[in-house]
Amino acid sequence: MRQVAKLAATRPDPGEQIRLVRQPPAKRWTDDAVKDVIRRYQAGESREQIERDTGYGSDRIKAKLLQAGLDVRGVPFKLTPAMIAEAVRLRGQGESWRTLSQRYGVSAASLRRAVIRRTATDFSGVS
Repeated sequence: MRQVAKLAATRPDPGEQIRLVRQPPAKRWTDDAVKDVIRRYQAGESREQIERDTGYGSDRIKAKLLQAGLDVRGVPFKLTPAMIAEAVRLRGQGESWRTLSQRYGVSAASLRRAVIRRTATDFSGVS
């Protein structure tokens, strides 16, 4: 009953017209804009800062940086190699993913991925 009341309250009045608003087209990239974004990124600005100042989307900025052959910075990794090694050891001793993830302040899925990545790199040179 409450949901029905909410829906009715959000509908426009019967005589009110609904106006659709069209999104403005995406901003076009110029050669100067690409050079400016690359210069700013190499100077240490984040994609988010550049996005706020220029109006270009973060994903589009990332694509331009990758096209230019730059290494794109991401979110810093919370787990150090020592933490991952310890998690592997403790997991081998029977600790649960949940307990370990709480210990390191990450999700259980993130911890599992980090352990799998480490294990894969440990054995990548073995033939």
